[in-house]
Amino acid sequence: MAKLLEESRAGQNWGVEFGEPKVDLNKLRGWKESVVKKLTGGLGQLSKQHSVQFVQGKAAFVNSTTLKSRRPRRAAKRI
Repeated sequence: MAKLLEESRAGQNWGVEFGEPKVDLNKLRGWKESVVKKLTGGLGQLSKQHSVQFVQGKAAFVNSTTLKSRRPRRAAKRI
């Protein structure tokens, strides 16, 4: 988004001018969420094809060989 705005302002040097941008935050957030959903859905599909257990949630390393995840609406699980 910032790059697009910067490039549109640089166009003034060439005689191309645009009005001030209006940002619809709800539409922008919706677009971002759709991209995230597509990307995470693709990872889930790939993991199924390769017989990998796909766990979605937040995680932190307990040590160099253990990952502890916290999944939505479920208890923490050691992996």
